[in-house]
Amino acid sequence: MDNSIFLLPEIDLTEYKLGKIKFLTVKEIIKYGEDKIKELLLPFLYKLLDETNEPLLFEMLLLDSEMSGKMIKFLKIFYKTDHVEMICDENKNLKIMIISNEINNFILENPDKIENIQKDIVIIDKNNFQKISEVICTSFFIFKPKKEENEKRILQVKEENKEILEEYLRLQQQHEQEEQERKQKNDMNLHQIITIVSSQCLWNYDHVLNMSYYQLWNSYISDIQKDQYETYMQYKVSPKFEVKDSQKHWMNIVGKY
Repeated sequence: MDNSIFLLPEIDLTEYKLGKIKFLTVKEIIKYGEDKIKELLLPFLYKLLDETNEPLLFEMLLLDSEMSGKMIKFLKIFYKTDHVEMICDENKNLKIMIISNEINNFILENPDKIENIQKDIVIIDKNNFQKISEVICTSFFIFKPKKEENEKRILQVKEENKEILEEYLRLQQQHEQEEQERKQKNDMNLHQIITIVSSQCLWNYDHVLNMSYYQLWNSYISDIQKDQYETYMQYKVSPKFEVKDSQKHWMNIVGKY
């Protein structure tokens, strides 16, 4: 999927039976709390899973009450609805059903017309869980490692199916530790990034607050890349410094993650 699609305020995933999603704005993320949302993101960060590897993991996550609870809470926020629940089909396959508030009201008022809105009900299962995970992570500027970087670990998981969930829990602990270390290092927080983007781009705060999280980070990093290149050029053209290293023009690297 081309990342440029994440510059739009909405993404259409109906071909994957995942509906249409309006990305959370910065204002909404502040409302819910960035740290809370990142904690709920955890079930979607399992990088060992791909379209050909261990689709059973989805049901393993749903059987874990803590993980399934995080998934459901996050999906309510992400899909902006109160109606997200775990269901079991006739073959005893676990799935997540998502119904928008509007569709739910329609069902309550027209119980005899439920067949007319089946296509508007989102069902997340083992076949499209990877897709929704990729969309969620990218929308929050979290990118999966390149395939070659992860190839060895994927092969190991295939050989040790029974240990998938244990490995997931290990990654969960590692993720929590990394998040704690990140906070301790005083990384740029959301307040700082909003301020920098607003001042550097000469946008008012309302404009920035109505951007999506991806748009905000894309603008912030692009501005940093431009600033780094301009600083590099100042040193390069100055007779006081000898700069041997070369740096690509910022326009050749902006937006490539």
